[in-house]
Amino acid sequence: AKDVCQPLYEEMRCHKQLLGRALAGKQQSIVTLLSDAGIAASALRQVAHFMFGIKPLESRKHCRLSLRMPCLEIAAAAGIDLRCLRVDPRCALQQAIRQYRCEEIRRGMRFFMSMLDFPRPPKWRTTQTLLEMAIRCGQLDVTRYLARAHCEATSLTADDLTGPMLQGLCLGTTINQNSNHWNEVTINRSAACAEAARLAYHLCRNRYQLLIVQMSGWWSRLERNAHIHAVVVKWLGVVNHIAAFALAVPPLPEILQLPPPLGTRRAVKRAARRAGLARPAVGAR
Repeated sequence: AKDVCQPLYEEMRCHKQLLGRALAGKQQSIVTLLSDAGIAASALRQVAHFMFGIKPLESRKHCRLSLRMPCLEIAAAAGIDLRCLRVDPRCALQQAIRQYRCEEIRRGMRFFMSMLDFPRPPKWRTTQTLLEMAIRCGQLDVTRYLARAHCEATSLTADDLTGPMLQGLCLGTTINQNSNHWNEVTINRSAACAEAARLAYHLCRNRYQLLIVQMSGWWSRLERNAHIHAVVVKWLGVVNHIAAFALAVPPLPEILQLPPPLGTRRAVKRAARRAGLARPAVGAR
């Protein structure tokens, strides 16, 4: 049986789109089967494009492109390294449109593809990471998941955090193509890109400080009494400056001017109360 099925299995494993289609269909057993013996490089380059979905809003003139969390969870459970996956947004949009069974919907959304012909808009540049796409789609839950999986978004710019992902004019609507009126069409026009970037920055900004402090030995223990102990960190500014070189999200002004994510201040105060302190037990000198 192995001699008969082995050639078929190798052909399936090396297929460019079969693994991605299994992810799009949430077929976890097939994804695990195809990834057990290692994923071919040709399939790995295409798999991220099948993790996206597009939802039409307001008569399909405005749409929302987004990453699908179940696809990410299935891929991570199968051992696929999410950090090395790269996305061509145009291919991701094309695969998201093809997932609709209704030909009328697919035909109505194809005008988006014509708007991405050369020159391609800067937000639709190739080889983007999954975290960069999650931030551009304004998905806070996906951003949190990918940031904790140590994905990076080092190529983010200030223009990526403002405005819709795609905006243009279309003659007629997707329902009535014979209309002579020009209509505005957008993708992700109300996405919370800056808030998602702020969340990713908050999750990754203190990732390496503890390691740097331990390696450098720039800390000391302060005992106030027999029950209360505090840790004093020296040269805190230098430690933060060193850790900034490994940030997964660049510290853009548009990100830093936003308030911290909801709940972080209360978590700090709660931890201080549990330690019996009036303020957090980490100081700088």
